[in-house]
Amino acid sequence: MKPGLHFLALLFFSVASYVQADSINYGNFDGDTLTYIDVTETSTEPLPLYGQPEIFGDNLSFPGTGFVTESNNGEINFLDGRLSFMIEADPGTTISSVTIREFGAFFTFGQDSIASISAIAFVETLEGDLFSGTLDFINFGSNVPQSGDWIRELTITFPETTKITLNLDNQLFSFADTPGVAFIDKKGVDIFPGGEVIPEPTSAAILALGLMGLAIRSRRR
Repeated sequence: MKPGLHFLALLFFSVASYVQADSINYGNFDGDTLTYIDVTETSTEPLPLYGQPEIFGDNLSFPGTGFVTESNNGEINFLDGRLSFMIEADPGTTISSVTIREFGAFFTFGQDSIASISAIAFVETLEGDLFSGTLDFINFGSNVPQSGDWIRELTITFPETTKITLNLDNQLFSFADTPGVAFIDKKGVDIFPGGEVIPEPTSAAILALGLMGLAIRSRRR
């Protein structure tokens, strides 16, 4: 089987093999204008993969300390970890997008060596609508060692709402030629919600009166 087919097969079987998985619940995190609820990672691999998150303003960051896979001389390795939580907007604010940014490093040597990441995210709004998106990175090896950093970003947009549920499935894959090496890691996962602040009723009324006054003055002139 070719390395690419190995990769597709492993992706397929990972969907059906999520049994006896362990999980870590990191709890809730209060941001400036929203709250992350029941932040949980799940995997059949030893945890943590995403790691203890930190909140900065309204953004949540994971160090990704356990997301590493390496193969040598014909080995195939696969790592799968899932992340889930709710985001609830504070009164007077809404959520209309989520941006997921991931980054790490890679190294490959060997004509057919492969190092790659793949991720899919699902967002369900309070109204029951479902939205999704994917991101990926893949490096094909050569007879000259290749190394560097990778970064990918995904933005999912949806109608304004006050609460969403986000599920993120991350996968790393490495296949090493013989002789060869393939290494890839994930150094961080950042979550950036986007939204708007709803004007207070009194502020909206004052703004409307001001606009009416300007319109009246313009007509008199």
